[in-house]
Amino acid sequence: MGRGSLAVAMTLVMILHLSSPALLGMEGGDRGTEARDSSLDILMLGNSYTSTNSLAVRLDSILTDSGEDAVVTSLTSGGLKLSEHAERADTPGHSWNASLQQQHDFVILQDQSQVPGLSTETEYWQESLEGLEYLNQRIESQGGDTILFMTWGRKEGDWLHPDFSSMQDSVSRGYEMYNENISTSDRPTYIAPVGLAFKHIHDAVEASGVNATDDSTAFSTLYGSDGSHPSIDGTYLAACVFHSTITGESSVGSAAPSQIAPWRALELQQAAAATVFNETPDYTYPWQVEGSSVRFGPESGSVFEIDPGASIGLNFNFTNHAEVDDTAMVAITGAQGWEIGWQKPGSPQAGHLFEAPSDVTQWVQFSITAPSVSDGYPLAGSLHQFSMQLTSGSDGSRDWYNFSLRYGFHHGASIEEGGGNASLSPGEVIDLSVTVRNLGNSVRDLIVGIAETDGDGTLVGEPGMSLSSEGWAAIVLSRVELDAMAPNESGQTHIQVQAPDRYPGALSFEVLVWSSASPEEVSTVSQTVSITPRTGGLLSLDSNGCEGDTQPGDSCHVSFRVENTGDVTSSFLLTAAAAEGVGWLTVEASMDVITLGPGQSMSGIEVSCTVSEDTSADLIALVDTRIWLGDWSPDAVQFEVMVDERYEWFLERVSSDLSGDNNLTSRWTLTNAGNEPDGLVVNLDVNMVTDFGLQPPREPSSAPRSAIPGLSRSGTSNRVTPWYSAHGWMSRRRPL
Repeated sequence: MGRGSLAVAMTLVMILHLSSPALLGMEGGDRGTEARDSSLDILMLGNSYTSTNSLAVRLDSILTDSGEDAVVTSLTSGGLKLSEHAERADTPGHSWNASLQQQHDFVILQDQSQVPGLSTETEYWQESLEGLEYLNQRIESQGGDTILFMTWGRKEGDWLHPDFSSMQDSVSRGYEMYNENISTSDRPTYIAPVGLAFKHIHDAVEASGVNATDDSTAFSTLYGSDGSHPSIDGTYLAACVFHSTITGESSVGSAAPSQIAPWRALELQQAAAATVFNETPDYTYPWQVEGSSVRFGPESGSVFEIDPGASIGLNFNFTNHAEVDDTAMVAITGAQGWEIGWQKPGSPQAGHLFEAPSDVTQWVQFSITAPSVSDGYPLAGSLHQFSMQLTSGSDGSRDWYNFSLRYGFHHGASIEEGGGNASLSPGEVIDLSVTVRNLGNSVRDLIVGIAETDGDGTLVGEPGMSLSSEGWAAIVLSRVELDAMAPNESGQTHIQVQAPDRYPGALSFEVLVWSSASPEEVSTVSQTVSITPRTGGLLSLDSNGCEGDTQPGDSCHVSFRVENTGDVTSSFLLTAAAAEGVGWLTVEASMDVITLGPGQSMSGIEVSCTVSEDTSADLIALVDTRIWLGDWSPDAVQFEVMVDERYEWFLERVSSDLSGDNNLTSRWTLTNAGNEPDGLVVNLDVNMVTDFGLQPPREPSSAPRSAIPGLSRSGTSNRVTPWYSAHGWMSRRRPL
């Protein structure tokens, strides 16, 4: 049983399942490890699989975080085989040689990624084995232990293997045969099953119904772009496996690189722990060999099933087979968020000190309660590690029993957004979106259906992908985002509804969503689509009396027709206005509010446009006429008003003087009363024989002239602007 004088045997028996509320919380690890007094020195000999993403640094970080005073170093070069590592180690002055002359607690050896998977009869495989035997002898000579770094198959296999699984099987067998050739009962060597941790994740993805090698799966993201070397996720998974291989502790809850999301780090930590503690019972690990004088009865690695939120009861016993009485400190630790309870004082994690009389068997009962699913976690099928530790009070020797609980399935779906009220016009189509979420803890399809409801909200008929009722039609248009939804993932489905071409009307229906694995757990939301009345109108010209020119001071008239094209009675506001800045035109409508029933129209609505006096000719104004329904104008008509030319003159006699010698002198003012420049011809005639003359009006730009009687009897001005006054006079001499 061990090297000490005390032998305590402990047997674990599962006795019953309980049902109790689950504790809230997230998965994690309770490592509870005391720091070592001396440094843990580890050397890694590898190639690019080791150097990529600095595996040695990642391992050092996890060990330090768990309380170890660790120093992890590495010697790497691309593509090195074990035979080439041996050659370097056998070369005087080489860094490989110098490093192996020093004492290390553990030396980790990695072969080229394909060689272990070759036939044992090949030259490459035999050379690697010979190199391994030499390296192992060098490690043993310095008092160290040898750990083989079992690598992973390539994502799509290689030239010899069609896929990952077949390549991983070959690589695993290769490392196991390497180990058989160098391990002895006096000095066992060990395997760190990193490749099997890759396989654990691969198989879990495949079991969910997803192709593991598809982009962005939990498995494919372990690889870099070449499908061979690890991504940061793959490197971290390897570090977690090494940590558990060396220490016997789970890395669940350890700090992870910042590039890895917390949920992903937890997934990798759990995969590593499951591989080491539960899936490799035939492997021997350093922590199983290091000098324990107490043991549990059964081998570690039992796996029990547990449903979300359920409890499981377990019994264990221990017996002191020594001839002297002793004490035994028993503690139970496990995943964070899982409740461990017993009837002893203090918590199971802190432990309880039991009296251990010689040859007396003692039973202790405890229970474990699983948390409920929250945000998709814990994942279905995930393994959660628990450890019972027994410490002898006489010599401090320890033994562990590790077991796991496999978390069960939880199925559910919820509608996050959608439902409510919507409206559309008669005959129109509306697209409604509904956001749903997978509340389960496994990848599942979500199913969506719709069913009409009556006035009491009772379903009319069975849910389906479409429905029709009294001219209404509704169909689930798209649900592609609901296929293979990851835990806690959300997606949208679209529902298209078409209304009948009438008013009023409404359609009420339920949107139902459920997980394909649990059709009895249905999430629903109510949706009502109502027909809103169409409103609208047409404005058209009946007649346009403003097509010709309009004289200043005159008005022109336009007659309009208004039609109600909507489904309800509407009052239209009619507005008519000239363009901004046109001050010479006055616009008035004969009525400004027109109330019409559906389909009704009214003609003869007149808009008058009056041109102001003194408005210049040829000006054009755009008149905008509109009908309004509230803030919306369904129609508008524009027309033009042009100012006509007007030609008119005012002639006014200013004075008339008759001199003593019978000479008559008269003065007149001539004013252009038109609305554009005009020419002027002035003639003077007398109905008697006499001398007379005319001083004609001068051009606006010409200088005044003196009258020269008899010089002229007529005059012309070619351009006189509107309302410009010209002055002229005549003189008549007495008759001869």
